[in-house]
Amino acid sequence: MTESTEDQLQSEPGGSPAQASQKVQTKPVGAAGIGTPAAAVAVARSGIRQSPCTASPTQRPQIQIVAVIPVYDQPAKLESVVQSLRQLALPVIVVDDGSHEPTKSLCDRLAAPQVKVIHQPFNQGKGAAVIVGFKAAVRMGFTHVLQIDADGQLDFVGETSEYARRARLTKEIFQRHGFRIVYDKDQDETVSDGFFYTVGYGGLSSAELLSELLLYGICAISLTSTGSRQPGIRVCVSQLNRPEQFDLLEARLTAFGQNHR
Repeated sequence: MTESTEDQLQSEPGGSPAQASQKVQTKPVGAAGIGTPAAAVAVARSGIRQSPCTASPTQRPQIQIVAVIPVYDQPAKLESVVQSLRQLALPVIVVDDGSHEPTKSLCDRLAAPQVKVIHQPFNQGKGAAVIVGFKAAVRMGFTHVLQIDADGQLDFVGETSEYARRARLTKEIFQRHGFRIVYDKDQDETVSDGFFYTVGYGGLSSAELLSELLLYGICAISLTSTGSRQPGIRVCVSQLNRPEQFDLLEARLTAFGQNHR
């Protein structure tokens, strides 16, 4: 859709897989600060469907996310960037900052129910284009924006999927040795695999479980220290970057399990 249309975006399940790459920034609409790329990735990889904000002020606010792509004469990667975001079921706002051909026509070709295209009459700079995209997001009822560059230099989808792979592998190891996932749902949505997850064991408290695991050379974060009232630990996978570490975790949890039957 183009700027002449004020219809709200509503996401649908993603289309065909894409191999695009992006530079990512994220911040709440109207906020002064810029969030971290990791936060943007976590949201983008969550798999939660997004739709325009409809919650009343008395209801728990829903996070409604849209990707804003400012572009000026960058046709090479734009289409693949948009496709990769649609693969993640994210609606998209493309702000054409007065581009020449072929970028201008490419933007028009990308316009769709989930891809809004805004044409600036002349080039005003990236900052101005981002502001235009944020204003459009506010009008449409979105609460958060992912600002994504059109040049495709950072493959954040591909790179961060490695964390999901590590989480899946280590979850299987923990569960095979009698651990349970503490937080597997966020309300009615399944929590996706990512940078960290939470596990518990039997009737052990957070402090007891952490103390016992340390005896077997396994470090983690007590859920109590995060403000949670659930017994368990937080497992971070960022440092599990060598294949032999997964075998070592298996061996250490095997020893742990033998002494905690």
